[in-house]
Amino acid sequence: MTRPREREEVPLPVAAPRTLLPIGAFAQAVGLSASALRQYGESGLLIPTEIDGRTGYRYYAPDQQRRAIWIRRLRDAGLGLGKIGAILDGDAAEAERLLDAWLTDAAERQSAATALVADLKLSLRARVENNPVHRTTAGFDGAVLANAIEQVTAASGIDGFHSVLMDITDGEAAVVATDRYLLLARLAVSRRVSGPPARVSFTPGSVAAWLRSRRRVDLVVESPIGRNGRKTMHAHFCDDAGHRRELERERDLLPSVHALLQDRSGAPTRIVFPRTEVLRVSRSTGSLSLIASEGEARLHSDAGVAAGSADGRAVSLELSAATLTRIAEAAVGPALSCDVDEPGAAVVWRAPSQPDFVALAMPQSR
Repeated sequence: MTRPREREEVPLPVAAPRTLLPIGAFAQAVGLSASALRQYGESGLLIPTEIDGRTGYRYYAPDQQRRAIWIRRLRDAGLGLGKIGAILDGDAAEAERLLDAWLTDAAERQSAATALVADLKLSLRARVENNPVHRTTAGFDGAVLANAIEQVTAASGIDGFHSVLMDITDGEAAVVATDRYLLLARLAVSRRVSGPPARVSFTPGSVAAWLRSRRRVDLVVESPIGRNGRKTMHAHFCDDAGHRRELERERDLLPSVHALLQDRSGAPTRIVFPRTEVLRVSRSTGSLSLIASEGEARLHSDAGVAAGSADGRAVSLELSAATLTRIAEAAVGPALSCDVDEPGAAVVWRAPSQPDFVALAMPQSR
């Protein structure tokens, strides 16, 4: 008689033990000190996973490392613990608002620090120099700058506005030209800038031809403080070989393109056309009508109609055909977009293929 098989015992599964890191190992892994981790734990910003009730030792889970690294990076950037907690624990929209506000504040503090350092350096030099100068330097690729100068000069040439402006602000240099009705600019031709903000208007002449054959050039702007009665600004280009090109300065009559763009308010209507179509219909003998509604846009002239897309409120305005031709010819790429703000405000044209290109043109009275 066969004996029944004994039932095999199947062991119950055992949960794998969690791998917790003691405070020292965790601190080394995330680049923080143990004292900082204790502070974050007491504030509730980064609470240990476990605390040994007998020894008080703190243990952290590996999945807490990401939060710890974000806390370290935000602290290194200058944010306080309360704001860090609100960013990491709040909803996404509030976190973005706090980050944007902090970024704006950081930029303002950087601007103030740059001005402070420039003024202090000038004061220190004044102890030993008779007439120290504010010195600003912007570095360029010569060919890129030459192209930018030639590109914006399509807006210059009448009523004394025949100069080009180099507008050097915090961290970037723009090239601007205008005839009072049309303004063309390249906003970020260089980001290699040192020294305080500076502006210099000059006659373009053959400057672009001189620049085109240079790989790297520096624009140097020197403004004496006028202690000995001399306050005349001096500006020149200098290439890698030490060759200089003095600039024939003009009166600074041009507006700040950055201020013009920042002064705009509200949500503009964004309109996009094929650039070739804009060129086709803008080569007319009169003005053009720009009409946009319900997602569609039309540009009408006696040369035909150009179709495009629109996003925003309904728009109806008149534009100068000659001005729009100059904008479309100066722009590059397959598309041309414009932002239309409140009635009577300048229309802002851009070339998506060249993000730092901008043109401001006033609409015509109807």
